[in-house]
Amino acid sequence: MPSKNPKKSSYSRRTSPKPSSERQNRPFAKAKSVAHSGKKRGSSESGAARPQLPDSARAARQGLCLWGKHAVESAYSNPERTIISAFITAESEDKLHTIYQHLPASRRSSLPDPIILSRAEMDMMTAQRDEAHSSIHQGLALHVKPLDGLDITDIFTLIEQADDKAVRLLILDQVTDPRNIGAILRSARAFGTDAIIMTSRHAPEETGVLARAAAGALETVPFVRVTNLARALDQLREHHVTLAGLDAAGTTSLDMLARTSHLGLVLGSEGSGMRRLTKEACDHITAIEMETASESLNVSVAAAIALYATRRQSS
Repeated sequence: MPSKNPKKSSYSRRTSPKPSSERQNRPFAKAKSVAHSGKKRGSSESGAARPQLPDSARAARQGLCLWGKHAVESAYSNPERTIISAFITAESEDKLHTIYQHLPASRRSSLPDPIILSRAEMDMMTAQRDEAHSSIHQGLALHVKPLDGLDITDIFTLIEQADDKAVRLLILDQVTDPRNIGAILRSARAFGTDAIIMTSRHAPEETGVLARAAAGALETVPFVRVTNLARALDQLREHHVTLAGLDAAGTTSLDMLARTSHLGLVLGSEGSGMRRLTKEACDHITAIEMETASESLNVSVAAAIALYATRRQSS
């Protein structure tokens, strides 16, 4: 139990039933009453009232909202992530308590108190505007500010300071599906990729869908957005990065690329693959060997295979 005058971020789980006077001292007791104090608006055809979201939840729905245990836990653990508001359902109190237990005191002191929403309110807040169904939020959500990405010059510095370490970069040419980007981030974290470079246009921004697909990797894998990918590739070659584009017509083996010092794997969009200038900037064109030549792989699956094949021999 927190003290009677809890600090803003002094989250503590109630471990046993408490008298109502003590229950008001929970760090989110006031927030709970706010979340449910508004009148219900409208009604469905069955007569059931639809919940009206509190202002903070409406702001989260219109801004950058992350949801799901892995995305939320990683955002809490990332000191570079600014959290504006936090939301839970009553059933998720234990999950949040577990997350807080693993945070340093300095991080906890900067966090806002969580606001309790009903399941229907959480469903409404996390539902995607272009989808009728709610998201799988697991009773946890955050309204956050976008992360500051790196600049391409930061990648040059990384290469210059690598010494004998083999740098591994993943370069995405107009990959647009946020779920694919999320899955790629997850693989990049698993296989030790140093950074991801993507285009500023024709690439998704940070969204809850992307963050949930990334399972926390959005907070840990550095990324760079560039306006001119062809120019960025030329600059990487000047910094002794070997560029290998994945294409079905490729002739260079991934095994050979695994012995390369600094390597940038280049993947094209889900439909048309790499653009002409992107492909021309590559030093090698490689393909993933498959039993059936007519088969094609999802870009996130291809990225995972290529990262594994070129990373496992580089350490």
